[in-house]
Amino acid sequence: MRIFAAGIVALAYLSQITTASAAVFTNFDSFADGNVNGQAGWIATGPYDQGVVDLGGGNKAWRVSNATTSGSFGDMPFSAPSGTPSGESGAPGAVTNSFLASFDIWSVTGSAQPGLRLTISPDSGNGSRQSYISVDDTGSGLDVTFYDYQTAGSGFVGTLISTGLSYASVHNIAFDISFVSGNTPENDVVQMYVDGSLVHTGTTWEQYYPNLQPSHPSPFAIDRLLFRTSGAAAPGTLGAGFYIDNVSVSAVPEPGSVMVWSLLGLTIGGAGWWRRKRSA
Repeated sequence: MRIFAAGIVALAYLSQITTASAAVFTNFDSFADGNVNGQAGWIATGPYDQGVVDLGGGNKAWRVSNATTSGSFGDMPFSAPSGTPSGESGAPGAVTNSFLASFDIWSVTGSAQPGLRLTISPDSGNGSRQSYISVDDTGSGLDVTFYDYQTAGSGFVGTLISTGLSYASVHNIAFDISFVSGNTPENDVVQMYVDGSLVHTGTTWEQYYPNLQPSHPSPFAIDRLLFRTSGAAAPGTLGAGFYIDNVSVSAVPEPGSVMVWSLLGLTIGGAGWWRRKRSA
């Protein structure tokens, strides 16, 4: 483990945040190889191509592809919950109005995988998402697209926030969500970080539910990440796809969430200064 001086300060600060916010951090090293379902709070009950893999010497990561897809939600892979649900005031179960989540992602093959795609969403545990990104293999690198529901009746708006990310590198993606009471205008704030840099500021899905899902309560409180394989399947990715590691989910008390991610960029970010996992 390599920790630079700035990283030591960051880790000390992170330990305080972790204690205050009941953060859950998963690096998979203590997991059994194979299906992630039922291990340390992770759930994945569907027939999807995923499993924990030993990269060598007990250094493990979770592998997932979209070789098999479906339109379902509840049987998809979910991270362990933070234990501190985040949402607007009045959201059932909400304890705080802040949500942070981060994970490392990289290509299993280190080269193009046609049709490879994964979506990641802060979620309540049953598919009730409040944000959404996709990571797509374009044949020349990895693109990250952010989707939000900006105004009533507008539908979802996709914004390309990173493009051409290298197949040869580990990349860190982070959500920093602040829920603000009321939804007119759409006032929640979602800040997206890629490899430690703020790349986009958008909003949540709070207008989606009253406009398109009136039978569902709104807003929802979220406490975990949903890793979903939907849409067109890419059978050629079977046994390959993406590695996921260093998954952190927490509710961080205000203020200072931007500072948190600036510090996290030194510790668990895509630069991988202290824990960069790659296959041999």
